Amino acid sequence: MERKLPFQWQHNEFREAFGAFLDKEAVPYYDEWCNDHGVPHSYFEKMGQAGYERARDHFSWESIADKTVAVYQSVLDEQNK
Repeated sequence: MERKLPFQWQHNEFREAFGAFLDKEAVPYYDEWCNDHGVPHSYFEKMGQAGYERARDHFSWESIADKTVAVYQSVLDEQNK
């Protein structure tokens, strides 16, 4: 029996974005942080900034409005065929 997980496309999109962030901002410094027994505060500031920017770009009212217009436009385009 195949187990169906409740994930939608947003989960994969988040996973890819977070993976790219880690590849850029964490992986190169992993050994250094292990030797220092800690992660610098600046890393968490970068992570917070990246999260803020992602939320702003994907979930702001302007972004949602643009997506809504695109959906309505595609419906109108289909009706005009």
